[in-house]
Amino acid sequence: MRLILITVLISYFFCYAQDSDTDNFAIIQDTSSISSKPEKPAPEISKNKENSIQPNKTIMPKNEYNNYQYGTIAVKTGDPGEKVYINGVYVGCGDTVLSGLSPGLYTIHVEKNSTSEEKNIMLYGGTLQNVELTTIRNTYFIVTNSITQFWSRRLRAYGPSLEIGLQKKFLYYAFNFNWAFFNSLDNGHAFMCGGAGLQLYYTGFNYKDYFSFQPGFCTGFWYFDGYKRIDDTSLQYPYEKYYNEYFFGGPSLRLNAGYKYIFFSSSYSLLIGSTAGHLVTIGIRALF
Repeated sequence: MRLILITVLISYFFCYAQDSDTDNFAIIQDTSSISSKPEKPAPEISKNKENSIQPNKTIMPKNEYNNYQYGTIAVKTGDPGEKVYINGVYVGCGDTVLSGLSPGLYTIHVEKNSTSEEKNIMLYGGTLQNVELTTIRNTYFIVTNSITQFWSRRLRAYGPSLEIGLQKKFLYYAFNFNWAFFNSLDNGHAFMCGGAGLQLYYTGFNYKDYFSFQPGFCTGFWYFDGYKRIDDTSLQYPYEKYYNEYFFGGPSLRLNAGYKYIFFSSSYSLLIGSTAGHLVTIGIRALF
């Protein structure tokens, strides 16, 4: 009898312990009451930051593309350091692509240092809108004042030079006028030295707008004439021999170095005509 009673008590205790363990295991696995979100949002913009940017003005459902819920904006800048904003929200630097944007009117703003550019675009659902926007100016009006040295087989000439040009992206168009105050022709003198021409340069290399290398070509007309005093012992008096040289242009090369709107500029041109001539300018150029 005692043996039966002890067996019943042991069985009851084992069953109770097993039920208690099961209940504890169920409580541990029940995580429905634990929130998966932090109490305060993180300061970083979430991965779905595109969807948080709302258009300035929504599109009325009159376009077939509006059946799509979202569109994409791809911003292409001219400098990787330019900051990009869409509707006042900073989205990155340099080239930026944002998807998941609701159809509507958006304002694209690009800035660097104290310079900024802005453009409004209309985005339709299911489309990709490409936007090119940069703070880098593509067009400049340029004035260059230089000291010119010209020489050929007989002639040497020195004087000022004035150049007026237009820089548009990678191409530079210019009109150049040269004249000379001091000239020499071996032991003689040059009467008239000067000319004018058109120049075309291509910016083959540009380092952060501080230094640029521009190969190009010049065409125009340059004319030089003068005389040389000839002392002939067989004659009772010396005589003068006259020369004239003319040129039509040739290949040219320009180097520029400076900051923002003031640059040191030097150019070399090989002039081809009645003979070979060389034209070198060294001066200061101002960008407007």
